[in-house]
Amino acid sequence: MTRVAIPDWHGQVSPVFDVAARVLVADLEGGREIRRKVEPLTGLTPAGRVLRLAALEVDTLVCGVISRPLEELAGARGIQVIALVSGPVDTVARIVEQGQPIPETYLLPGCREPRIQPAARDR
Repeated sequence: MTRVAIPDWHGQVSPVFDVAARVLVADLEGGREIRRKVEPLTGLTPAGRVLRLAALEVDTLVCGVISRPLEELAGARGIQVIALVSGPVDTVARIVEQGQPIPETYLLPGCREPRIQPAARDR
């Protein structure tokens, strides 16, 4: 099973993870979603958001923009980051569920491919 988090802003991938108020957390298995929930991130510091994802045992964070320090913290906590993604959260979740690369149409303007930060293997 893989646990994926996508920050949600009115049904769209939140443009900036560092200030996201909530995140969709989906459990994926065999190319399909088996469970989902929405987790609030309000009241947390930017680093606290990453630590919350680590506590939720998130494997992959798919987001728009994320600051380098938070991206590095996520990687150090065992979370792979796929950044520069935009579009409807449900559509992006389906793309991730199917194990497909993120198409250019679901990237932030001016981006040709997502920025992928691998996770450290030790949590």
